[in-house]
Amino acid sequence: MRNPFSYILCLFLGSGLLAGAAEAQFKNGSQPTELNIPRVSQCGAVTQRIGLTDINISYHRPTVGGREIWDKVVPYGKVWRAGANENTTIQFADDVSVEGKPLAAGTYGLHMIPD
Repeated sequence: MRNPFSYILCLFLGSGLLAGAAEAQFKNGSQPTELNIPRVSQCGAVTQRIGLTDINISYHRPTVGGREIWDKVVPYGKVWRAGANENTTIQFADDVSVEGKPLAAGTYGLHMIPD
């Protein structure tokens, strides 16, 4: 049978170690980091190399959640930025040609007019 004093000593030392570890995490008055909860409308990205050019598309998938989207949330006949939380963008690493027209390298937003 062990001495009850050894149990108390282990408990005391263990709690001291935990307190020291907690203090070390928040020294200099720093606050704990906030929990980064994901947005309801999740983001996604697709990167593809076509020929020698990298193309990246970043988008946010809207969560419908029982709502009527077309002509309610997104009105017909008005400019709408495609995307839920942020604009959908397409990025070209090099100059490209779209339907025979030149387009400089860069990032472009996707806007549309629903009919």
